[in-house]
This record gives sequence, C-alpha cells and structure tokens, in this order.
Amino acid sequence: MEWISVDKRTPNDYELVLVYCNNGSKPGITVYRWNNECYKANQITYWMPLPKPPN
Repeated sequence: MEWISVDKRTPNDYELVLVYCNNGSKPGITVYRWNNECYKANQITYWMPLPKPPN
C-alpha cells in the first residue's frame, strides 16, 4: 500500500484509516476515524486504508 497525500485526495468522512500526522514536534502514525472538521485534520499530511488483518 502507498501513502496518499491529503493534497491529492482525502478519505470519506468517518472512514477508519491509517494517518501520518506531523504537529511540528512529534510526527507519528495512528489509526484515525477521518473527519475534515476534526481539530487535528490540518496536521494530517498522508493517509492510507487499513491493511487486512494477519491470518
């Protein structure tokens, strides 16, 4: 899977995705329920669909 820039496309509202967030001091990756109106949405630069769970 490839990271998708939020400049190119954003997830559907309330879709559960992996996001890369960089607030200037602590970049990180987390699971996030996307909502463009969330206070952290402006810190998210990349996202990807959740991978399938392991067998």
